[in-house]
Amino acid sequence: MSRLKSIHLLTILALVLSSVALWGFSAQVRAQRQAPSPIALEFPPPPAGSRSGPRSTVGGGVRGDNDASCRAEDTMPLTALMPTRDNMATTVAGNPTFFIYVPENSAEGGEFAIVSEEGEEIYFNEFEVSDTSGIVKVSLPETTNLKVGETYLWQFALVCDRSDRQADELVQGEIERKALSEELQTQLESATPLEQAEMYAQERIWNETVTILAQLRPEYPEQWEELLTSVGLGEFSDPPFAECCTVEN
Repeated sequence: MSRLKSIHLLTILALVLSSVALWGFSAQVRAQRQAPSPIALEFPPPPAGSRSGPRSTVGGGVRGDNDASCRAEDTMPLTALMPTRDNMATTVAGNPTFFIYVPENSAEGGEFAIVSEEGEEIYFNEFEVSDTSGIVKVSLPETTNLKVGETYLWQFALVCDRSDRQADELVQGEIERKALSEELQTQLESATPLEQAEMYAQERIWNETVTILAQLRPEYPEQWEELLTSVGLGEFSDPPFAECCTVEN
């Protein structure tokens, strides 16, 4: 083979190899652009030395004897979907939403109340929960307006016997309303719902995080499970939302 032909073949081979390498690099770049960015929905723990709420998010005959319980046997306890490490939740809404797991029961009714730290009743409602098993959604009415910077006490009760309120099964907790910063507000406006949930989680704003993910649960079940698992409530990621227990405002 002549020297000229050898040079010509080597030139063609170099061009082919360069084209293959360039195509591979372009494909990699396209894949990186098309791949969704990872979303972390683990709720961070409270800062060291932060205040811990004195009330439990897990129920189970708090007022009276468990033998008088109206909860079905071998069921998970009445439980608030709320961080269990500090028993406190935060929100930026004046009328936040609460999610409570209600086990199968024979209660005569259910009650939800929220009061200020001074004992002033902010909201109270009664509703039917008998034969209910699932996650109940309790949304405060628009007329409710929790104040920024203040902490409120809430309670959800299964009324097992109206003539003996000591037999109630109940779960309690605290919630504080925080101000939404201008920077976070701007970021939220251009974010997808899932990205918004991540932003709220990073700021340790629980109620908005769990409310958004509850809406996205059918599409993002893994993120819903990740969030609940991060606060010690992984076993409550499977129960369905209860459709029978809408709270009338």
